[in-house]
Amino acid sequence: MRASSDSIITSHAGSLPRPEELIAANARREAGTVDEAGFQKELTQSVVDVVRRQVAAGIAVPGDGEYGKSMGSKVNYRAWWSYSFQRLANLQVRGLSLYQFPVRRSRPGNTVLSSFGDRRDRLKFAAAYADPESGITTGPRATDWPVCVGPLGYTGHAAIAADIANFKAALAASGVAEGFMTSIGPASCARIGNEHYKSDDEFVFACADAMREEYKAIIDAGLIL
Repeated sequence: MRASSDSIITSHAGSLPRPEELIAANARREAGTVDEAGFQKELTQSVVDVVRRQVAAGIAVPGDGEYGKSMGSKVNYRAWWSYSFQRLANLQVRGLSLYQFPVRRSRPGNTVLSSFGDRRDRLKFAAAYADPESGITTGPRATDWPVCVGPLGYTGHAAIAADIANFKAALAASGVAEGFMTSIGPASCARIGNEHYKSDDEFVFACADAMREEYKAIIDAGLIL
């Protein structure tokens, strides 16, 4: 990242609101009813627009808004994570939501990554979380959370190449020399079901090895990771 001696370099965390048209296009794509060429055109233009708006707002180091990470609804707190499911090998969907996985609890001498459905607030305020009118909804309850059933491998080469191409075109269109792109960290990547690796540590390091290819692609493209 470049240094500055005469101004404060501004940036942000990563994800930005998606335009209505892109949300609708993502929903159609997830349902298998979208024209792929038309979708890619919509996505490319959306990235151009979001970079332009960041620059206009005074952001010195813009991102792609994480637009390549699909959101098919306005409220979706998982897009930063679930995009990786399509980029990793040996994941299997069991029709379970994040909160339906088997309970895992730490015990003295045996610390494990606890299951989401067993978290304190989910247990204490279960009725509120289940009530769509409570005001704390986290969006549609997805049932496509995967389980790792074999050695992880990265299969998202074409997807990350498209994300990078869209973003670099958007940076060029706005005359910006530097930008950043996000990618899921190994510890977050590993918060899915695991039936292959012997321990949480082994699974996290396997995620790191697999996702390294995405990290490297971003860095090799001259972008900030």
